[in-house]
Amino acid sequence: MALKPGLQYDQITKELIGTTETVDITYIKENPVPQPEHLKDVIVKEADVCVITSLDNKISLPVGVDYLAKGQSGQGVFDMVVERIRQIQTCKNCLQIKNKNNVIIDTECCQPNMCEDCNREGGICDRCREVGITSSHAAFRPCQNCFQNNIKCEKCAVITYVSDCEQKNKTALEKFASEDLPPFLTQLIPMPDAVHVCKTTDRGAYNWWLYAEGQRFNLILLRTLRNDPNENIRNQMKKAVSMRAVRMRDRMDFNCVLEVCSSGVIEILDQMECYVLHTLLPDPFLVWDNNKKALSNPMAYCVGPFGHILVSNINPPKVVKVQLHQPVNVGVIFDKLKLKKPVSITYADNEGITFVVDSKIGIYYHDIKGSTIINEKLMNVTKLKDTLVDLGILERRDKVTRPNLIQLLHDYQDNAVDPQTKADNGQGKLQMVNDGVVMPTTITSSSDKLLYICGFNAHHQIQVDLSTWETDRFSIRSVTMQKIVIPHCGMISGLCLNANNLYVADLKHGITKVTWNDDEVYIDHVPGVTEPIHSVHSICIVEENLYFTDPDANAVRCFNLNSKVLSILAGKINTMGNTDGSASFCKLGQPTGICTEKKTLFLTDASNGRLCLITNPQALAQFLKMLQLVLKTFGIHSSGQQAYKCTIEEAISNIGIADAYFQGCTQDILQNVFHMSINHTNGPEGTISQKTQESITMLKDSLIAIKDLCTEEGFSPDILNMQSILTLGNERLFAEMRSGHDQTPQVLDFAQRFGKAVTESVKRRVNCGFSYYTSRKTTFYPLADQDKNKICDPTFRIPKPQTQTLSVEERCLMKNYRNEYGRAVKQVTVRNLSTKDKPGTLPLYCYLQEREVGKIVDLHTVYKSTAQDIVDIPTHSNHLL
Repeated sequence: MALKPGLQYDQITKELIGTTETVDITYIKENPVPQPEHLKDVIVKEADVCVITSLDNKISLPVGVDYLAKGQSGQGVFDMVVERIRQIQTCKNCLQIKNKNNVIIDTECCQPNMCEDCNREGGICDRCREVGITSSHAAFRPCQNCFQNNIKCEKCAVITYVSDCEQKNKTALEKFASEDLPPFLTQLIPMPDAVHVCKTTDRGAYNWWLYAEGQRFNLILLRTLRNDPNENIRNQMKKAVSMRAVRMRDRMDFNCVLEVCSSGVIEILDQMECYVLHTLLPDPFLVWDNNKKALSNPMAYCVGPFGHILVSNINPPKVVKVQLHQPVNVGVIFDKLKLKKPVSITYADNEGITFVVDSKIGIYYHDIKGSTIINEKLMNVTKLKDTLVDLGILERRDKVTRPNLIQLLHDYQDNAVDPQTKADNGQGKLQMVNDGVVMPTTITSSSDKLLYICGFNAHHQIQVDLSTWETDRFSIRSVTMQKIVIPHCGMISGLCLNANNLYVADLKHGITKVTWNDDEVYIDHVPGVTEPIHSVHSICIVEENLYFTDPDANAVRCFNLNSKVLSILAGKINTMGNTDGSASFCKLGQPTGICTEKKTLFLTDASNGRLCLITNPQALAQFLKMLQLVLKTFGIHSSGQQAYKCTIEEAISNIGIADAYFQGCTQDILQNVFHMSINHTNGPEGTISQKTQESITMLKDSLIAIKDLCTEEGFSPDILNMQSILTLGNERLFAEMRSGHDQTPQVLDFAQRFGKAVTESVKRRVNCGFSYYTSRKTTFYPLADQDKNKICDPTFRIPKPQTQTLSVEERCLMKNYRNEYGRAVKQVTVRNLSTKDKPGTLPLYCYLQEREVGKIVDLHTVYKSTAQDIVDIPTHSNHLL
């Protein structure tokens, strides 16, 4: 629990409480002016409470607290937990003999009784079995003192250590799982807290657009559906999930997680028969400086490096790279070039090269990855040296500094590279070796270094050039291999390659298919597409469906290549608008560019200046089902509902299913996207974080280990209550300590409340002449199960410190010291703060961005001006090859 850092004057001990050191009058006189850095290191900022819970969840009691200052590492947590477990496992007899106050354990009074033969054999030796010892684990054996005196040894055995997934705690869990432990800890099973695992899993699906089975999904889709133009879906979603849950501002409120993965939400998503359209840019909900009105008239789309989308904008002319974070991150590329009219864009994934068509100037390229074109800004000393060795400028044994390496590279470029073609920071103009398209209008690429360039030739004819591109590490040039004239076309605006078929989008005449069959080329219009539509700007293909934008009709259409059926995917015919939601009910302005990442579609709306995503909600539903399965397994439920009881075999099966789902998503991306070039994935790669994946796997392994330990020790695994291996005891304790207090406690406040909380916790478990609980509900967190056989009356009393005396002058000195160097400041909670969703003083609705319908871009003028700019160059007649 976080504490308010600061010093408080204790009237009883006459000390300043709040640091890991004893600050009394002697300390103050010896250190009248403390060092700021030293004070930062010793002032307490956190209270770490230890709560023990029986496996059957009948008893849950707080037993200790550690006050932590700055800079505790995973090793520090590991050492602290080892010491606390050693103290908890002290037997009753040793406590009564060596701890006079019978409350606070401060000495190592209970030595484990270990047998060398048992350790060597890995089981119970004959000698130990004869004296009645039934276990090889020290925690289940009598201690040395009780064994020697033939006394019954009664003690607690710590089976599991459960902690949240904060980095230092996660490191400690991993150390417990991987290192050789002391004899009294051989039975210990480390386990991450399922509540915190679900929180981090849920947060991953809110911060990033995750990827599963070809679909992108994010929890922000639930907020989009709460505002759906379809009244039926809108009302159902508002009833199933609250605005507080879909905003996810309070990162510590677990109610939000329970709401978003409730059965009602999943049922709505499962029953949806249409796709969902969501605006990525500008973000309709989370507005910040990087995602405001970034684009005015986006024209073309293409999928860039995995997790990124590349977009060209014609007014003002620029190309941006959009990372699929939520909200999206936007960065400008081609920053070294002065573009005039970027109308088309494509990305060669294997080489990391982006090609953009500027209909006024030509074709430009940008090496985004820095692996094809030499760019010293993206190269370290090793890569620079390897490059110079390959060029024959340097010997590998030469020792040269980075500035000298860069100078050698510049000298080579000045002497051996044509300055007219040389790339600038990986950016340059594509050099076309032989005659081809004079004024390109659109481009696409394939994985084998092939470019398909379409535009006007010197005779004002529409022509497609099949070109291959090559590089000398300083520039890129293309060589035209084949030229194809497309008859009866007016304004080509889009290309899409599918197997041996090239689909050509014409604003006036629909879609034309160019087919390569051996050495022959066939050109034909796609039947069923040309007549019912207004115009075609861009096209893409997913399996047997051909999707294309119809900017004049304000819609995205779908044409099934097998059944020849034409349908509406998104938007309403001849209805302009700017709304998100169910694809068949949303409204578009002027859809232009469209591209696909497997089964997810990305769309540009030129008139409204927005970038949209169209996805199937089933992917999100499947993710929420897995999250719900983990919650159900551990009996985590909303207030007012009954916890689900499951056996350990069922729990292992359920967590195994969830683990297989998340591992399957990761392996799919590693194998099919990155081709095993990386070892793990995180949010930018479209999965939950690696740490969260490891925590889910650790949950499954820990449950298996608990089952095996129960079988080994001869007691039934069915005694395990899944709620007993959660940190609900800690959360319940903290909720009670916060009750009636609206300020974050300081160390002294916490210590005073903690003693009362411990006493009240014991009262609930003892035999007394009254009923402790008079109301069913105390806090949100469920209580431990009530046990009829309560523990005996406690004989201990928490010892009170002895009262000290100080003179008036000394008391004034201590209080002045506190006021000058240790007064606490007002704490600002981070639970309800966000850099991208800042609340103001007005109602939330007042901060929503007004979604205006933009002005239509005259696409015919854009492409018509291109044809008029052609200079008629005398050349031989072009013909269909």
